[in-house]
Amino acid sequence: MAYDNYEPYQPPYSPALTSSLSTRTPPPNNHGAPLNPSTAIFIAIQNNDVGHLRALLSQTNFDLNMLRDRDGRTPLMAAAFSNSPDVVRFLLSIRTLDINLKDIDGESALYQASLAGNAEIVDILIGAGAFVESKNKEAGSTPLIVAAYNGHAIVCGILLDRGGADVNCQDYTQKTALALAAVEGHYDVVKVLLSRGAQVNAIDQEGWSVLMLAAYGGSTDVCRLLLDHNADKTITMRNGKTATSLALAAGHETVAHLIDNYIPGQSPPPPIAPPFMPPMAAPMMPQTAPPGPPYNQQQFPPQGMPFQDDMYAPRGLFMPLDAGNTRRVALRPKNAARQAAYQRADPNGFPTSGESRPIPRPKQDMKPREDNSPWVIFSLITTCCFCNICLSSIAKMKDPNIRQAWREKVALCVIILLISAFMGFLTFGLSTLACQKKVPLYEQDILRLFGPDAPGQKVHIVRGKLYNTGVYFLTGSHRPIAPFSDNDLNPIISQLFGSDISGFFPIDYNSIGCNAPQNNGPICTQGLTDKRYHCHTSRASQLVLKSLSMNTFVGFTWENITRGTRDLFVYNENVYDMSDYLNPKNTDFWLGDDTVTAWIRGLIGRDATKDIVHAKNTTQIAKCFEHFKVGLIDGTTIGCFATNLVLVLMIGVFTGITIIKFVSAMAFDWFLSWQLGKVSKKPKPNDAISNILLLVTCYSEGEQSMRATLDSLAKSTYSDEHKLLFVIADGDITGSENDRSTPQICIDLLEPQFPDAPPPEPQSYIAIGDGKKQHNMAQVYTGYYKISDHRVPMIVIVKCGTPEERKGPKAGNRGKRDSQLILMRWLSHICFNEAMCPLEYELFEKIRHLTGVTPDKYEMVLMVDADTLVKPDSVSRMVAAMERDPKVMGLCGETKIANKAESWVTMIQVFEYYISHHLGKAFESIFGGVTCLPGCFCMYRIKAPKYEGYFVPIIANPDIVEAYSSNTVETLHQKNLLLLGEDRYLTTLMLRTFPKRKMIYVPKAICKTVVPDEFKVLLSQRRRWINSTVHNLMELILVPQLCGIFCCSMQFVIFLELIGSIVMPSSLIFLAYLLVCLGLGQDVVLPLIFVAIMFFLPSFLIVLSSRRVMYLLWMIVYVFALPIWNFVLPVYAFWHFDDFSWGATRKIAGVDNGHGDGGMDVFDPKQVPMRKWHEWKMDEGQRRFAPKY
Repeated sequence: MAYDNYEPYQPPYSPALTSSLSTRTPPPNNHGAPLNPSTAIFIAIQNNDVGHLRALLSQTNFDLNMLRDRDGRTPLMAAAFSNSPDVVRFLLSIRTLDINLKDIDGESALYQASLAGNAEIVDILIGAGAFVESKNKEAGSTPLIVAAYNGHAIVCGILLDRGGADVNCQDYTQKTALALAAVEGHYDVVKVLLSRGAQVNAIDQEGWSVLMLAAYGGSTDVCRLLLDHNADKTITMRNGKTATSLALAAGHETVAHLIDNYIPGQSPPPPIAPPFMPPMAAPMMPQTAPPGPPYNQQQFPPQGMPFQDDMYAPRGLFMPLDAGNTRRVALRPKNAARQAAYQRADPNGFPTSGESRPIPRPKQDMKPREDNSPWVIFSLITTCCFCNICLSSIAKMKDPNIRQAWREKVALCVIILLISAFMGFLTFGLSTLACQKKVPLYEQDILRLFGPDAPGQKVHIVRGKLYNTGVYFLTGSHRPIAPFSDNDLNPIISQLFGSDISGFFPIDYNSIGCNAPQNNGPICTQGLTDKRYHCHTSRASQLVLKSLSMNTFVGFTWENITRGTRDLFVYNENVYDMSDYLNPKNTDFWLGDDTVTAWIRGLIGRDATKDIVHAKNTTQIAKCFEHFKVGLIDGTTIGCFATNLVLVLMIGVFTGITIIKFVSAMAFDWFLSWQLGKVSKKPKPNDAISNILLLVTCYSEGEQSMRATLDSLAKSTYSDEHKLLFVIADGDITGSENDRSTPQICIDLLEPQFPDAPPPEPQSYIAIGDGKKQHNMAQVYTGYYKISDHRVPMIVIVKCGTPEERKGPKAGNRGKRDSQLILMRWLSHICFNEAMCPLEYELFEKIRHLTGVTPDKYEMVLMVDADTLVKPDSVSRMVAAMERDPKVMGLCGETKIANKAESWVTMIQVFEYYISHHLGKAFESIFGGVTCLPGCFCMYRIKAPKYEGYFVPIIANPDIVEAYSSNTVETLHQKNLLLLGEDRYLTTLMLRTFPKRKMIYVPKAICKTVVPDEFKVLLSQRRRWINSTVHNLMELILVPQLCGIFCCSMQFVIFLELIGSIVMPSSLIFLAYLLVCLGLGQDVVLPLIFVAIMFFLPSFLIVLSSRRVMYLLWMIVYVFALPIWNFVLPVYAFWHFDDFSWGATRKIAGVDNGHGDGGMDVFDPKQVPMRKWHEWKMDEGQRRFAPKY
């Protein structure tokens, strides 16, 4: 549109002039739950729904000047930004609303509307008196400046004509709106500003003129427009650069030619001829490479412009896919520090080929060890008997780090033993200690077994207890009192066997704290009628009686209590007989007046414990009840009840979780699994197919293994044009049975893009390692992988090491984590237009020329190991699952065993692999929280769409990349995470960073892998897996945002998995003990039921899900191997917590001394140059990029 005769902007507003940000986003699906009122308000604002907003405000008492959304915006700011004019008018009608209120960044509602390009909103706000010269805090930009920078010409006209904005206002770097519009190439905005009197030769604080910025930005039309308005092309910076030299440095020859040959009033000069293309680049012509990187010019601010890429960008927790403003707000501080460091290098000039940009060291996410930390102190205490001298001289642990790792291993083993002992105590010891079950004898049984006519043992009863008095009397130990002899006493004693003789052993009231008076008559009433009867009140008599105790009591059933003829009641499990006391003729005992007697009568026939405890003024009376004790109630004691309750709760929780996992797995198999990964039969247009990377990491694999993996990926049903094989060879390694090194095997499998080209030059990058090992170099080979009718683009990265390192063995080897980080860092730098190292720049350009696609177009990455065979439709199914649900950030398929029957070692693994997927991962997938995506076969999302034109980086997120690239790995915990279980730890980082996103399992995506067929290899592999699992579960427990609460949460399930992992050896011992107890006839039914559920539920899962009887046979094999799985492997793993090697899993030729050992040498990251893409291009001057293949 023309702006020569531009008129002030007037309604009605043309839809064509409104911002694309006005697209409505539907409110989130809350599954029927009521929304938070503040959330509902902002959704109504976003939908421009005044009626709903008015209703919400009438029901709440929010202060509209204080209410904020997640980005810190007030309702008016949010309405202005989201282009909701009706809402803006409604809000402005509220008298208390502050139209010029600013957020924490100093941005007002007018600023937000100008930023988004919402012309109608800008017009409304200016009409309501909004201040047009308000500056934000970060850049000092006004609404006019931010509108100009983002290309909103209509908004600029409104601000100037209706708002009276200062056309020459400057930000903190003294840049005007015209300068920022010129560098971004916004021709219409430049025209509007110039027509309103903008200074065409304004210079910023770094010496840049408007024409310089336009020339560096590469916009020919803007440069011509500036020159037509008398822009001075002779202005020179302090370093001697002019607009022409800046255009040439940026690679814009046409712009430089225009400026040099510009004559006012003449037509544009003819374009310059394209530069000569060398013959070696000719083969690239049929597949036309894109003209540049995936960024428009606004993404590359020239050197010396001290504002951030996102300084004038819309804020929010998302990033635009195609715009240059890709940094999210949370990363601003880091960007600011980097940009400041870059500017300090040379504030006026551009980097030369010999210049290296300062970069920070890789983030040390793992905290360094503290010598006096509680964990270190605990490890020293547990190993205090092993001094350093002993470990150094006897155990040959010369390195203090090795000694400390050994101490931490012992400390962990001690903790495992303590937890196992505690579990054993809860299972067996607690019941033995608190529930000492006493077998009762009923009164009728006592007379039959121990009465006068019984042939065996003779007993008497005293206050409910049985005493073995028969032997005592029959042996003459009881001496009669003169003048009586044994013959006088024997008739009396014999007839009392099996009877209660409590009256002969009266209780001392003082000893039991009873304050009631003794009986009114003599203590022993029997002595009144027969002188042979006498009482035993002396301490000696009481001690003799105690020594004869049988630790058996007289038992009463509840039927005896409730329906018996005696006046019985129960108190604290004891049975008391109040028949004699309640007898109206009683004159021997007195506990109180008629009120007490009535109270006691009310206790008869029931358990009176609660009444006695809660009654007032009855404490002393209750103490006197001991005189009337006749036995114990037969049933569960309090101790037994408590221990049984604990056991039932434990078994109930464990059984409940097991059943929930089983039911969830069944529900997943029946209702969800067939939907996940379902590939649409409707063909997609070519531009709608997602571009994916197929990452294959290799170490010492042979040609057969590599070819099988690449064949399976190349022959997958996914479009060959939209997948890129990305092979990384981890160092110059030759397998023990190979005739060539693994990198050479990979190169030989590649059909070169340029057959006659020399080998590529090694390029530097910052690796994972210690000391000088942080500097590594790699070669990038490009070409195609051909199999049958498939021809797939392929990149081979060979980590070859530095020139000095290539003289030794395993040159370039840094481990699998480093190989993954080559890709992850590169993707992160691309997403954010950050500085790239030489390897990343070469990788960027070669992929661009090989595929015709810029690397930012890739959306997902499939990670497979070099010994994995992928089913043809698996890649398509995994991509389909990702595309169907944008919340899915990672997924895995089912890994099956290719060599099931090769040996007994492979046979015992079949069922374990099956159940770990169909029970474990299926259950976790229901909740979107699969805790381990196996590195041999998984897919991650590179970036996730947020709203239209915006994305969120996922695996390319700097928080994940930097945490995963930690170089400080000192403690045993850190080493088990990063050196042994990097795949599982990457999953942990993803869940920790994005707890609201999903990690799922797609059972229809299948791969096969070769498992260890020798026990020593299995032992080494499971040592790494078990140890890394334990330490990763410890990390996941600390993630509070996982779904669910308390016992019904993934956090609790993870806790149970952690406990189950460390008590596996003891659980097998417990099982053996239960079987022995069952053989001896003991009552262990409850624990055995739990064990049966644990073992037999998986069999039902097999029958109901796979319906393959063969797996029942594999389960039988697995059960016979339980001693290996539950005892041998975990015990071996626990004792080797301090072993961080990969053991016998990968054998190589020569000496294997690990990787990453750089000694004590210090590496300066400045040795590796870091530049943005446009800076690398400028380094090449006027030469067109021609990769050295």
